Amino acid sequence: MSLADDCKEMMRAQAEYGPDNHALAWIPGLALGRSLFRLLPEDRFDRQPIEGAGGRLLLVADIRIDNRTDIISTLGLERSVGACLSDSALLMAGLERWGAAVVDRISGDYAFAWWDHEQRSLNLARDPFGQRPLFYRADNRLFAFASMPAGLHGLGIRPVADLERIAEFLADVVLPTSRTCHQGVSQLETGHILTVSAQGLRTRRFWNPQPTTLRLPALNDYADAYREQVDQAVASRLRGAQDGVATHLSSGLDSSVVTATSARQAASRQLPVFSYTAAPRAGLDLAPARGRIDDESGYAALTAGLYPNVRHEVIRPASPDPFALLKEGLRFSQQPLGHVCNNVWWAAIDQAAQDRGLRVLLTGQRGNYTISAGGLFQLADMVRTGDLATWIRESRAVIREEGVRWRGVLANSFGPWMPRPAWLAISHLFMNTSLKLGQPFLLTQAWAAEMESKARKSTREIRPPKNSFDQRVAMLRFHDDGNSRKHALARYSLDERDPTADRRLVEFCLSLPHDMLLKNGRRRPLAKMAMSDRLPTAILDLKVRGAQAADWFEFITPQATKNSFDEVRHSSDVRNLLDMRKIDQMIARWPTSGWEQAAIISEYRVDLMHALSAAHFIVACENWAPPKTVLKRRSHSDGVQADGVSREELEFA
Repeated sequence: MSLADDCKEMMRAQAEYGPDNHALAWIPGLALGRSLFRLLPEDRFDRQPIEGAGGRLLLVADIRIDNRTDIISTLGLERSVGACLSDSALLMAGLERWGAAVVDRISGDYAFAWWDHEQRSLNLARDPFGQRPLFYRADNRLFAFASMPAGLHGLGIRPVADLERIAEFLADVVLPTSRTCHQGVSQLETGHILTVSAQGLRTRRFWNPQPTTLRLPALNDYADAYREQVDQAVASRLRGAQDGVATHLSSGLDSSVVTATSARQAASRQLPVFSYTAAPRAGLDLAPARGRIDDESGYAALTAGLYPNVRHEVIRPASPDPFALLKEGLRFSQQPLGHVCNNVWWAAIDQAAQDRGLRVLLTGQRGNYTISAGGLFQLADMVRTGDLATWIRESRAVIREEGVRWRGVLANSFGPWMPRPAWLAISHLFMNTSLKLGQPFLLTQAWAAEMESKARKSTREIRPPKNSFDQRVAMLRFHDDGNSRKHALARYSLDERDPTADRRLVEFCLSLPHDMLLKNGRRRPLAKMAMSDRLPTAILDLKVRGAQAADWFEFITPQATKNSFDEVRHSSDVRNLLDMRKIDQMIARWPTSGWEQAAIISEYRVDLMHALSAAHFIVACENWAPPKTVLKRRSHSDGVQADGVSREELEFA
């Protein structure tokens, strides 16, 4: 087969992630293809693969540029010209002007690749916060890349589960790596560029925020700047939401800010906002953990009630089948699911949005590190910098204003410098937690020993951070939503977008002074002041957090769990990885109460479900079969065009 034929098969294997238009272009030694999912008004102008710089560059991109207006202006393009450019065409204009430095200019969600004929190099780039995925495979014969692993399996290479990577997932071992749970398949890490040339493969991280402090004349100036950044991030993610927009809405500050801001902006366009709140079944009688609430719908209703164009719907999944959803999720996300129980309400919200014909859903997943960052972690910053006078004042104030205990103050202030074993012991004794880093007890003995060794090198930090800036940057880099975004797109035709992961907003929030994050004992003083014009006081002053899927134990039953494990225990790889004897013992001693306790949540909701997810992923790889999509040639260019690039458009039926 030719490279063009290989590319067609890769596109065929990913057709459900891009059903609207399929095209490829090739030159000797290279073939690039694009399958489009039309989500933006400008997508009607998309004509990828795109040539640029007089034929020197060839580009394919999965991209939404959020600062289009700024890029068009900086490039000196007429507004009327820019309005007729797809985001991929605008990206090409940026590549022609700035080369690889275009990634320092654009803000948005993207994964793209371009060939530079002059430098004889292929370059891959991925956004800093992992909103679009990008995978690749390299061997002596071929370098291939695709949005999803399925594209690489379209080359006829069967998927094989990488047991070591899956063991790291189960043991919660966090190490910087491009490895995936598919053997031989790598993932471009967030905020990186990969260059492939005759010299080999070279990667570099391009998003490297430095600790700088924003200085403005007055508190009101900070509040105005905060509102401007939030408004900009939300507005840019409403592109293409022509019939309304869906949002996640909980009692938390992040989703409340996103929903309220969406409502304000949608009102001017006479668009409805459908806000969905996940809640347990009505009448659930469960003692909530300290600082948690089981049902957030009442608080969410307070926010929704402020805006006439918000249609608030409480999602209480009735008799869900989490294990059927698990299998479906594995098919579309092509990786083990980390939250089998939360997947129940997330899928229910996606389904509700799809039933209304909505195409855009806004979340606030990165808000903890951006718009709602701040709080007790700033105490360690004061200790680290030697600002003990401020530390004494704020420590007393948070006890008075927030009801924090002295042990919480001391833990956050000095815990970062404690040895890990001491911190684990104190956590078990005083904080009602069940941290088991380096104790993967559901793995077989050999795998457990290896993971215990790796855990000592893990970059996952279980203690409070010594430096809150470094911690926030690390977490922003660590979280990777790319596969789940493609899952929602293929399964529900829904584009999930996160305004709290807007690069401009992220960098603004990272630059805020410490007294905008903790002041006079109040956490997040700037966020609360800036959002006081659009959120209820009850939300701004709320001191508890929602316990997601508090009724998880009612649909994760022992018999259903046993049946699901029975479906996969025949696999030798599953038995090699998982200690099935321990798993069977856990199911046999299934608890009858205490579902809110940290130890039970950790063992049954987290560890056991992670093991089940991993086992089904392994078996899904073993049972893989090529897609049955039929390939039809739409049009064909006979021979090489004048610019030296051959092209073809395809249909998949």
